[in-house]
Amino acid sequence: METSDLIKEKNAKIPVLSEDSVETLYSTGYELYRNGKYEDAKAFFKMLTLMDPSIRRNWMGLGACQQMLKEFESAINSYGIAAVINPDDPYVHWHAADCFLQKGEREKAIATLSSAITAAKQCQEHLSLVSKLELLHTIWTSDPIE
Repeated sequence: METSDLIKEKNAKIPVLSEDSVETLYSTGYELYRNGKYEDAKAFFKMLTLMDPSIRRNWMGLGACQQMLKEFESAINSYGIAAVINPDDPYVHWHAADCFLQKGEREKAIATLSSAITAAKQCQEHLSLVSKLELLHTIWTSDPIE
């Protein structure tokens, strides 16, 4: 390959997908997830996070697939990025807390669940979630979890 070919290839534009096409990719990934095809769904969500890393729902989808595949460290990282995008969303903290618990990291799980409770209390939309999270917190802090 000649230098001019490399320059042309390097300067090639990445095609931009329409909003409808992106929505179709997300919907396909979501349906795959709902049908228990977590590895296939993960590929869709990974592609979506690469296309636009600023969209929280794509990171949540990726994290959910990783969590179902028991890739807890990767799921925690995906949920962590979703939390950076929207730190006020209690669900990102809650799911990450569950991953920590599954990994046997109880103290991190409890601390992360506390973040979920704090976030839920700060938003009227999530107030109904507070009692469920507080119950989990009580269970996790009082019962020995193996």
